Amino acid sequence: MKETKAPAKTPELTLRSIAVGLVVALIIGSAYPYCVLKLGFGPNLSVVSAFFGFIALVLIIRASGTNARENNIVQTMGTSAGQTAFMCVLLAAFDLLNAKGVLNPPIHLGTWQIFFWLCSASLLGILLAVPMRRHYIDEENLTFADGLAAGETIRVLHEGREKGLSAGPLKALAIGTIVSGVLMIVTNRLKWIRDTVFLPGMQPMNIGFNVSLLSFGSGLLVGFRVCLAMAIGTAISWFILPSFLLKHGMITEQTFPITLRWVMWPATGLMVSGGLTSLALKWNLESVKTFRGLKGSKVDHHDFPMRWVAIGSVVMTVVICLVQYFSMHIPVYLSFIAILLSLPMMLVGLRVLGENELGTNQRDVEHDAGDLCFHLPG
Repeated sequence: MKETKAPAKTPELTLRSIAVGLVVALIIGSAYPYCVLKLGFGPNLSVVSAFFGFIALVLIIRASGTNARENNIVQTMGTSAGQTAFMCVLLAAFDLLNAKGVLNPPIHLGTWQIFFWLCSASLLGILLAVPMRRHYIDEENLTFADGLAAGETIRVLHEGREKGLSAGPLKALAIGTIVSGVLMIVTNRLKWIRDTVFLPGMQPMNIGFNVSLLSFGSGLLVGFRVCLAMAIGTAISWFILPSFLLKHGMITEQTFPITLRWVMWPATGLMVSGGLTSLALKWNLESVKTFRGLKGSKVDHHDFPMRWVAIGSVVMTVVICLVQYFSMHIPVYLSFIAILLSLPMMLVGLRVLGENELGTNQRDVEHDAGDLCFHLPG
């Protein structure tokens, strides 16, 4: 996000930004589980939260002196609430396990169990994100298109408020929003007509193309190289590979669920090995810049002290193991192993999110019981 021309002492963590952020978090956190379970994927949250924050701060309460940094606090709170609410897919996995009789006795989580579980897991994730931020943002300079779009949206909105509606970027933002919404409505209606009139019933592979300005904008942000690599991977995975697997008897029929197993797990292995290899090649540099902070209370006045990260991670790991043991009767050693296994998954997830903004896919709600162990530490 580019810095605005606000004064150096522009207030950021103010009472009004916290109050508006709580309201935005309440709205998004309440609506997001329905969206995820209904659509099968998690829509963009950062830009939506930024819009809500701007509308509340500037257009509704008309707070004087409102600035982009306060709006950033609001969108951060809204995005965090939505990502926490996204864990409804995990609760759905518990229901699936109970329905299949896998869990004996069944696990039915109450409100306070969910609250303490998600709070402890979220705090551990936040702490572990500190060294990973330095690796992926400071060193590798990954795009993180969602965050970049949110930052630019906040900047354009507040600069447009100061310069008036005639500002070019604000006009472009408004036009793009309207055109994208209209195009989304039209394409959804056309897909409904196609599926009900011309192609009734599901196709075996369920493969198609979707025209979306959101995807177009994300492609502009992540760059041509990443988009080309994704296009080549898509062609190999879903057009060439299924026919090869069927011809050699490796799959019994050319359907999406069966083919997905041959596509997902090799791709996961490639991403895990690629992420770990990249981290290992820069380990000396990272260990000097990041983990030297363990010797002191802080590394730099702009950095979060690594000593706090280490102590906090140990404490929250113990808390998670205890919460899962007393709440769900999960052995402590299994919780500890799951937390260790989640570290390479975090590396992969952050790299994918930073490179192509596809951290959530349309099949997240269809994970089977075997995937649950990777989500236990949150």
